[in-house]
Order: sequence, then C-alpha cells, then structure tokens
Amino acid sequence: MPLLKSRAFGNGVLLALWLGAVGLLAAQHVFWRDEVRALTIATTGDTVSEMFLALRGDGHPMLWYLLLRSGYALIGKAALPVISWLIGLAAVVLLIWRAPLSWGMRLLIVFGHFALWEYVVMARNYGISMLLMFVFAAAYPRWRLRGIWLVLPLALLANTNVHSMLLSWLLLGVWLLERWPRGGGRAEVRDWALRLVLPAGGILALASLACFLTVWPPFNDAAQGAGGHNLLRAIAAVGLPGIGFMLDADAGLWIQLPFSAALLASLFVLWGRPLHFLAALAGLCGMSLFFAVIYPGGERHQALWLVLLLTLWWMRLDADRRDGVDEPAKGRDAVLRKAGHYGLVALLLRQILLTFAEVAASFHAPYSRAADLGALIAQRPELSRAIIIADPDYLIEALPYYAPHNLVWQIRRARFGAVNHFTKNAQLDITLDQVTQTAEALHRQYHRPVLILLQHAPDACCTATIASGYNWTTHHTPEMARRFLERTRMLARYDSAVTDESYAVYLLNIDSNPPALPMGQQARGEVKLP
Repeated sequence: MPLLKSRAFGNGVLLALWLGAVGLLAAQHVFWRDEVRALTIATTGDTVSEMFLALRGDGHPMLWYLLLRSGYALIGKAALPVISWLIGLAAVVLLIWRAPLSWGMRLLIVFGHFALWEYVVMARNYGISMLLMFVFAAAYPRWRLRGIWLVLPLALLANTNVHSMLLSWLLLGVWLLERWPRGGGRAEVRDWALRLVLPAGGILALASLACFLTVWPPFNDAAQGAGGHNLLRAIAAVGLPGIGFMLDADAGLWIQLPFSAALLASLFVLWGRPLHFLAALAGLCGMSLFFAVIYPGGERHQALWLVLLLTLWWMRLDADRRDGVDEPAKGRDAVLRKAGHYGLVALLLRQILLTFAEVAASFHAPYSRAADLGALIAQRPELSRAIIIADPDYLIEALPYYAPHNLVWQIRRARFGAVNHFTKNAQLDITLDQVTQTAEALHRQYHRPVLILLQHAPDACCTATIASGYNWTTHHTPEMARRFLERTRMLARYDSAVTDESYAVYLLNIDSNPPALPMGQQARGEVKLP
C-alpha cells in the first residue's frame, strides 16, 4: 500500500508539473495560420457534406475537422485550444498511469517537445495520433485476443493524418502476426485469416480509403515536391534516415550522422521482439523516404515515428511481463538493448532541448502577430468593417480567429476567402501596383476601409523581387513603392514573430480619387462580394 501511494503520488506530481508547463505555454501562444485554417474549414457550410467539399484536397483527413465542428457548436472558437488540450491531457494521463515505464522515462517523454507543445499547445490534428497510439498500446494486453475490436483505434488513427494512416498498418501488422496460429494446421490458418485478418484488414482498408478520398486530389499542388528531392537523396534517406528527419534537410553530415545513429540505435529497445523491431524499422525508413520524396517533414511529422516507437516499446514491455520474461538480457542481447536505451534517451533529450527553445522563443516574440492586428481593429471601431488584403495572401489565414468580422480578399486568386490555396492555378507573379489597385477597387465597389498587410515594407530606393510561399513572387520598382506609400498610411508595424506572420499594416487613403495606374498593372478580374 505505501508503494502504491508513493507511485500514485509520483504520477500526480508529474501530471501537475505537466499541466503547469502546458498552462504557461498556452498563455503565451498566439494561433497561427495552420491552426486557424483547420477551424475555418471545419465551420464552413451548413452541413458536414459542405464542410467535406471545402476540406477535400487540403491534405488532411476528416477526424480533426469533425471534432472542431462539434466543439464549435458547443463552445464557439474556444473549441480550437480546448479540444487540443483535452486530447493531449488524455494521452499524457494514459502514459503516466498505464505505461510500464520508469518515472524518469515518463518525465522525459511528457516534457518532450511533442508531448508538451507540438501535440498539445499547438492545436492541430497530430495530437490525436499520439492519443490513439497510446490507446492501442494500453488496450493491447486485454483486447488483443478478443475479436477485432483493436482495429477501431487504428481506423481512427488512419483518419488523423496521412503519416499516421501509414503507421496504422504497421501496428495492425504486429497485432495480426502475433495472432498467427503457430504450429496450427491449415484449418487454424484459414480460421485466422477469415475471422481476424480479413475483417480487421478490411475495416482499416476502408478507413484508409476514406483518408485517401479526403486528401486526393490535392489542391495545394504547388507544395507537392517543393523540396526538389531527387532519386539519390531518396535512396540515401533510407540508409541514412537523419537526412529525411532533419528539420534542415541540407544540414551537414556532422549533424546527420549522429542523429541517424541515435534513430537507428533507438530501434534496439525492441531487440528480442522481431515483429516490433521490424515495424519500427519499416516506419523509420518509410517516413524518411516520405519526407525525401513526397513532402518534407517538420518536427510535428517526425515525432509521429517517435510516438510509434514508444507505443511499440510499451507493447513490448507488456509482452515481456505477460510471457514471464523477467530475467535481464545477457551477452549480445544485453549490449543491443542497452544501446537502444541510450539511443532513445538521446532522442528524448533532444526533445527536452526543443522544449527549452520553445519556451525561450515564446517569451521573446509571439508565434504570430494576428492577435496584435485583432487588438488594433478592436480598438478602432472604424476598422471593424475593413476589408483586409495581404501580400503574401497566406498572412490572412489566422485573422478569422482574432478579427472574425472582417472580410479578407486573396489577391492572387481574386476572391474572398480566408483559406488560402497553394496552387499553380493562381497569379504567381504580381506587382506592388496590383496590390494598390486591388485595394482601391475594393474600396470603390464596397465603400469600406481597406487594410493592407505587407510582409516586407516597400522601399522607394530600389527595385526588388520578393519570393514567398512555394512559387510566388512580388515585384516592385521605386515608382511603385512611392505610389503605394502616397496612397496609404502605415498604422502599425509588427516585427519579430516566431513564424513568418509579422507584417506592416497600412490603411488605404480614401479622401481623394486616385489617379489611374499605368496600363498592365491592374488587378485581374472584377472584385465581387460572394
């Protein structure tokens, strides 16, 4: 009983520390475009089918959007942080109370960047993956022999994000192959296939199909293959996974080699359980190849493999206890298991360092300047009706959370809407005169103030071509800059954000009729309110 009380007390302390750290970070966090974009899509349309039409092709399955839509109906825009926090809390509670890990190892995990920030404070769909993989591991000892129920968290996992859809098949493979009727005859194998493999595999296949039909065909086609990866790099990504897993894909070998060594070494915490080991290895090489060929992986994507590794390790430790493997490994097995432990600790310590960096950054600058712009609009009633345009267009995506009553206009696609499409079917190259012309046309047509956000304030001393997004450019000459500055006045300049969402804010002058711009500089299309 004293031991039980001591363990419960330690778990409570760990959870309290985690909650305090999450609260500290959440209080400083300003939502940026990737977070608000999901809420905007989730609340589009009067029905779920209309929401699906807005979502299809954006690159993410429906589960997160369904949760946001349901939460928004209950508590409004607070659903964005609240649902993310509750999902993260459930995952951490499961880990702390159910995972067969030491207190120190659980401490390293819950204060890692992914479990404290990326999958909790950052309100995105990846935290659901962590929760569902932990649910699978926690339920596995009791439910692995009870029909096909374990496929349910995997079916949901397949509809959190594309990466997790791929990982769900690895977990399914471990489960099904562990159920292989060893020593059985043909009848037992047939029974295994008909009663387990076909129904479980069929359910996961349908869930994966739902994921595919939601994300394909992608409308963010400019983002596909944006990294310029080649075949040689793809081959190297499998042999040296640090290439695909580094945030900076062009980092030197002195960084890639030790990081790859830690990734590969960590696999050996699963040594002695071939199915678990091979699943983790396949996940590592597969995701590294995905990052090198299809889409570069950020920290939020990379950490999904770390969560998979922890899930398999959790399952392995439960299996050892179930099978009565109590004696410590000896000889080569002991060395490999120890190397795996050191490799995993190295990866978790890196996560701790990322947490410290995130805390330092959050107190140095906000994640986005959208909240500052929202406060500026709230302080000036005449701006409540303003139409907002931006260069680049994606600067507007976080605004619906902080300035929900303002219409936003996308210059490159000549349309109203807060969800930007990174598509090649847009005006890829624009000029500063077109920005000015668009603002004036919007004001003339709708008789509203127009706010203009520029990521780079124009310099009337030189000619410049500014690249943004995946394939956009904005060109201005000194004359264009002078015309823009004459017809606008700067209201604020918000610098130094963690992301690229910092900008200068200009208000279009409306006290005079502006002269016509030079031919060829007009914004394309007639602006029309939907």
